[in-house]
Amino acid sequence: QYPFEVHFVHADKDKNLAVVGIFFDLDPHDKPNPFLTQVFSQFDQLTKPGDNFTLAALDPSSLHVRNSNVFRYSGSLTMEPFTEGVEWNVLQKVHTLSKAQLKQWSNVINLPNARELQALNGRVVTLLTKDHSVC
Repeated sequence: QYPFEVHFVHADKDKNLAVVGIFFDLDPHDKPNPFLTQVFSQFDQLTKPGDNFTLAALDPSSLHVRNSNVFRYSGSLTMEPFTEGVEWNVLQKVHTLSKAQLKQWSNVINLPNARELQALNGRVVTLLTKDHSVC
């Protein structure tokens, strides 16, 4: 497990769900992550519990999604209602964030994980390489 992760949840017109998951570890040089800087810079709009905001357009290029192998498996959402049948796509490449970014997140979104790590329970995990081969 890593100290931070991001999930991008997608739904098609038939309400089929797919998630792209990205893990983050602390940067050994305490360098901020440029993608997270875009998101966290808007946190000043949150002043009291229940506040929300719409993110401005984000530039995901710093995540280098196309340059990472992906682990794919069928799972469920990690928050209620824990919907099953979700296609998970987890980047093999672990990104980094600074200690200040991790603290900034926990100061604003101070919630524990909604769900513990789940066993594979017979699920098959497929490795998709960045050149599109399946392992």
